Amino acid sequence: MSASGGGVREVQCPLCGGRFPGRDSCVAGCPLAGSCRTLCCPHCSYRFVEESTFTRWVGRLLHGERA
Repeated sequence: MSASGGGVREVQCPLCGGRFPGRDSCVAGCPLAGSCRTLCCPHCSYRFVEESTFTRWVGRLLHGERA
């Protein structure tokens, strides 16, 4: 799910279900800022690891979905 024009992927929080632009939510105070794949939900502050492209591809392959 891409935002219009920018190519930023919209992410859904696994805890609260809130949707937000993935990269825009990266906390600047994180020691790994810019290189980690950890996201922080702006709605509930839950931190989670962003799903990789490979993980999504394998999930679609196992569930028989076409991209």
